[in-house]
Amino acid sequence: MQTEQKKSKTEKEKILDLIIIGLGPGGYTAGIYATRFNLNVLIVGEEPGGLASEIPHIENWPGEEKINGVELMEKMKNQYLKLGGQIKSTAIVKIEKKKELFELTTVNNETLLSKTLILATGTKRRKLNVDGEQKFFGRGVSYCTTCDAPFFKGKTVAIIGGGNSACGGAMHLLQFASKVYLIHRREEFRAHPAVVEKLKTNNCECIYNAKVKRIEGKLKVEKLIIEDISTGKERELEVDGIFVEIGQIPTTTLIKDLKVETDNDFIKVKEDMSTNVEGLFAAGDCTNGLNHMKQLITAAAMGAIAAESAYKYVTR
Repeated sequence: MQTEQKKSKTEKEKILDLIIIGLGPGGYTAGIYATRFNLNVLIVGEEPGGLASEIPHIENWPGEEKINGVELMEKMKNQYLKLGGQIKSTAIVKIEKKKELFELTTVNNETLLSKTLILATGTKRRKLNVDGEQKFFGRGVSYCTTCDAPFFKGKTVAIIGGGNSACGGAMHLLQFASKVYLIHRREEFRAHPAVVEKLKTNNCECIYNAKVKRIEGKLKVEKLIIEDISTGKERELEVDGIFVEIGQIPTTTLIKDLKVETDNDFIKVKEDMSTNVEGLFAAGDCTNGLNHMKQLITAAAMGAIAAESAYKYVTR
């Protein structure tokens, strides 16, 4: 009888209040708030910092005039750990909901149990996959106009894409760059017509039916080689920067068995970051929240809201 009671107590202690999947700004912020709510919380993830750690220069994070992504994510992690939070560096391969608990299986076949779950798994950039793209990342190649446009004041840049992100990015770049090339694979842009019309009246050259062949340079980006899809003829553009805005892929494969509602593969969240699955919350770039604004600051904000919602759910 005593052994059974001890076993029951041990099993109960293994059940966490909250598990957060994701080691980026959304996940760390959720962890910081959750620990301050005195929840028994664990953050699980493979890539420390997520995509944020790949950003070489961040100048729009409040309180930091200039900081690189690795340093900012390290500060967040350390703050979370000092508050008593736990981190497990592993991959989750399966998530199931069994009655009132979430059961997570790691790549090492370890089982984790929790009353609530926050998904802050972020996105993966859709890349061009051409020669020079990886080589010049952070040296002229960027995936975020909001982050890096100010570095190209008075310079010539190209932006690749044809949707609202690309055209909106081109509008933002025109506030800094002296010349913007907007390059799209099709004959028409998919962005809102009003935005496209504004671009035509600015110092922006729209190039249709073209694809990127390669990116060239010595220490930094110097040339962009594009090809006319109809004729196969190549054209060389002298540019100082290249912005790739061809979309993001949300990292949401883990939710396929949970029947979570999505919006173009992004997790649908309400104002409190809850989903249609009770006890499951989401934050950051993997969601459709906060007007789809994919920024560190919005990911962090969603993480804070999700943590408070998880706290209310656990203590209801």
